[in-house]
Amino acid sequence: MGRQDWLLAAGLGAFFAVGVAGHLSPGSRPLMLALTPFALLVTAGIVAVPLVSERRARVAAWAGATFAVGFALEVAGVATGLVFGRYSYGSVLGPKLLGVPLVIGLNWPLVILGAVSLTARLVRSPLAAALLAGALTAGFDWVLEPFAVSAGYWTWQGGSIPARNYVAWFAISSLLALAFAGRKLSVRSPVPSIAVAIQVVFFALLRLLAV
Repeated sequence: MGRQDWLLAAGLGAFFAVGVAGHLSPGSRPLMLALTPFALLVTAGIVAVPLVSERRARVAAWAGATFAVGFALEVAGVATGLVFGRYSYGSVLGPKLLGVPLVIGLNWPLVILGAVSLTARLVRSPLAAALLAGALTAGFDWVLEPFAVSAGYWTWQGGSIPARNYVAWFAISSLLALAFAGRKLSVRSPVPSIAVAIQVVFFALLRLLAV
């Protein structure tokens, strides 16, 4: 990694380490929850730095399209329950449009970009890279879900997380990752993958210690 990548990764690691400590302290947890949309925006900004540095305009265009597709599917999911199951968002993630927090759309390109930029380095086949990225993305959601529900990010009708949710995450993420890998897009920087790995550790720790 270059110096910029080291600095971005270290800054993101420190940022989320403070977040873990803050969430585990009863006195500061309300503040941490209130800052959740800001944390997602900061993460997106850090991941965007190498894209700008590398002038990855096509990757940025893919990320914008992925944001739009992911947000539209969230809107459809909240309205109908046919995509992920019956769920609704709370107030933690900030302002909403059509029942979906605006920042939630960022989660789609952030997680999928991190997953597919990693898998594309591991396997040559675009299809294999996309399917593996879809599996990693669904795994990310599996780690996230218990804490997200307990923190009030969203709630599931009936109180249990449906298997359909993970199937949908895998299928949708695989297709979006295939659009990335199939067009031979790439990011030299490991920062997008590191950002996802840091978030997995973050939510895994909170799942074990705070739920």
